[in-house]
Amino acid sequence: MKSLSVPRPLKLPASRRFSNAAAELLAARRRVPALRYASSVLLPLSVPYLFGAWLERSLCARVRRPRVAVISVGNITAGGTGKTTLVQMLAGYLAARGWRTAVITTRKRGRLSGGRIGQEAAWLDDEAALLSWALPQTVVLSGTRKEQLLRRAGRMELDAVIIDDGFHCPDRWKDCDIVTIDALLPFDNGLVLPAGLLREPLCALRRADAFVITHSRLAGMRRTQRLIRRLRGFGKGIVLMDYRVASLTMPDGRVLAPEMVCGRDIIAFAGIGNPDSFYLLLSTLAPRRLFTVTFPDHTVYTDKDIDGLASLASEHRAELLLTTEKDMVKLRELVRGMPVAAVRVTPVLATLSGTPCGVDTLLASIL
Repeated sequence: MKSLSVPRPLKLPASRRFSNAAAELLAARRRVPALRYASSVLLPLSVPYLFGAWLERSLCARVRRPRVAVISVGNITAGGTGKTTLVQMLAGYLAARGWRTAVITTRKRGRLSGGRIGQEAAWLDDEAALLSWALPQTVVLSGTRKEQLLRRAGRMELDAVIIDDGFHCPDRWKDCDIVTIDALLPFDNGLVLPAGLLREPLCALRRADAFVITHSRLAGMRRTQRLIRRLRGFGKGIVLMDYRVASLTMPDGRVLAPEMVCGRDIIAFAGIGNPDSFYLLLSTLAPRRLFTVTFPDHTVYTDKDIDGLASLASEHRAELLLTTEKDMVKLRELVRGMPVAAVRVTPVLATLSGTPCGVDTLLASIL
């Protein structure tokens, strides 16, 4: 079996480097344990952060929830843990069963300013744009305040509402609370923002109904088993979710087989919460050389970014550029005619024994 190629990070021209600093720091934090513990000096600042989070949660608790099944998919750490992929999977499952479903996803104010994106994504956050594109039968509600979106959902004729990033919402809103945890970096250094990456203390996991461990195959058996032992102490159900590359989709709609990556020089780029897991997944396709370019999470791509990527591809003789479906939603109009493909990833659920399982395992409490 051919060994995995080691991703080689590349830098864009200086005009983009400052805005990419946070993304590069987070990526380095995932790879270098010493950086995680150095940030513990910021621990005093975690107190006002926790107070603000508690205050917001308390104010939102007064919102009346809709009289439908409410499912929350969230995480306890900052950064990507695969929750949007799971939201897409759950919404697709419910739609196939004939359930009228809405997905609630929030965005930061002004996050879409400053760049040019495709018309289909211009009015949405990137997660919402991806969900709208992938789930045409599902209502996607996007805004800056979850409680306002929940009120809107309550005025619709629905059977279920899925809250993307809803773990920190009041418990009384929810019937099923699912938390995704990345096996590659489950809890960082165990401290709350900004001293660590936790959004709440670990004891908050008692509120969850089920845990979904992502990237267990990439993390390896030893690390995954250590995480499972820790989570079992909360007495909740645990499911594994891994990923396989299903296909590569060009901007014009052409679909390529994943096998074409094998033995080729590739540049992978992403503006997501956990780009390293994306790059590691591409490594399993055995490219000859894999170069990576990391953008900030939720980035809005500009023409200069695309020109920079094209220059890097020419310099390193890359035959293909690969990105995530979430990024491609914003890029489609910018990269037409370029050898850029979106990587379609299929999530696969399994029990702790490795036996494949279905979405109904997670939704048993409401089905």
